[in-house]
Amino acid sequence: MEIADALGWLGTALILTAYAPQIGHLIKEKCTAGLSMISWHLWLAGSVLLFVHAYARNDAVVMAVQGVNALAVIITLYVAHRYRANVCTHCAQRHGQP
Repeated sequence: MEIADALGWLGTALILTAYAPQIGHLIKEKCTAGLSMISWHLWLAGSVLLFVHAYARNDAVVMAVQGVNALAVIITLYVAHRYRANVCTHCAQRHGQP
C-alpha cells in the first residue's frame, strides 16, 4: 500500500469519526437544534455524485470515503426526521429558547 492510499484510508476513518458526535447527540438527546436539512440533503447528493465518479475511475479510497459519507448522512437524515422539531435542554439554553 502506498503512502497516498494509507492517507486516504486514514481520512476515511477520520470522516467516520467526525460524524459520531452529531449522530450520537441526535440519537441520545433526540435533538435537532441547529440542523439544516437542506445542507444535509446537498451533502448526500454530493456524496452520491462523487461516489459515481470514483466508481467510474475505479478509485477504491474515494468510493469508501463517499460511501461512509453517504451512510452517515442517511443515518443523520433519518434520525433528524424522526425527531424533527425536538430540542434538548442544553441546546435550548444555548440558542436562547425557554
